[in-house]
Amino acid sequence: MRMAIELSEGKLSYRPRQLMRGSFSWSSLDQLKSLELRLFWYTQGKGTQDVTLVEMRRINSPALMGRERFEFRVPDGPYTMHGKLISVLWALELVSEGPNEVTRVDVVVSPWGEPVILREELHRF
Repeated sequence: MRMAIELSEGKLSYRPRQLMRGSFSWSSLDQLKSLELRLFWYTQGKGTQDVTLVEMRRINSPALMGRERFEFRVPDGPYTMHGKLISVLWALELVSEGPNEVTRVDVVVSPWGEPVILREELHRF
């Protein structure tokens, strides 16, 4: 099984409300039940992990081989953030069912094109 996600112009950083465009492809020797392309954000670090699905494109009973274009509108947030205790990260995943496979591409969502770095608070109360 081979799967790939390609973003237009190899772009991996998006501003809020910007269009994320690209294509995904697959090739399998076995019939697939479905393919899902998912845009989501998640938290990583201390505490319970949160995952929020933002948008999804599903293909039921896809051909053994194919390529599809996609277009997602990036939401207003949350921004990609890296902190000492917690990070907020964004990704696209292409998930197949039967056989179960996952391909992932990490992306940044930020008005500045780079993740927000959370600094340790210097003030004590």
